[in-house]
Amino acid sequence: MLKKIGLLLLVSLSASVAAKPQLVALSDLEPDLQQRRTALVIAQVLEGFHYSQPEIDDQLSRLAFDRYLDALDLNRSFFTQADVEYLSRYRAIFDDSLLNGHLDPPYQIFRFFRSKVEQRVAYAKQLLDNHEFDFTLAESYVFDREDTPWAADEEALDDLWRRRVKN
Repeated sequence: MLKKIGLLLLVSLSASVAAKPQLVALSDLEPDLQQRRTALVIAQVLEGFHYSQPEIDDQLSRLAFDRYLDALDLNRSFFTQADVEYLSRYRAIFDDSLLNGHLDPPYQIFRFFRSKVEQRVAYAKQLLDNHEFDFTLAESYVFDREDTPWAADEEALDDLWRRRVKN
């Protein structure tokens, strides 16, 4: 019996190692009917059955928006301040999205984030291939940037990523 459990564990672990993530094209990142229905049910359950019975309103919307951005870019390595200001147009409509099952705003933000990640990865690869790093220069890289402000612009983000790659 113990041998069978060990074999089952080994097979399941080897299967997870062999699993490859599937990259979804940005154009295919759209909410489906099931997700829209789930959003409607979540809204109803929150308002009707949650112990604190929160009101799904603009205040909750702002909180959800801020947490969503933090979940996507906790170390503030992909968005600039201008990006955050651009995305802020969604801050007050997260509640409406949930209540109406209209999930386009969070998906639009995620697609924007994915494009920023792709840009940053391409930039890091370009640095590795073409940049001569000066290791005599006294520079530092802050790993935990959760409490730092967003980069002011793309130039500041480029410098952050140059330091990151150099590190």
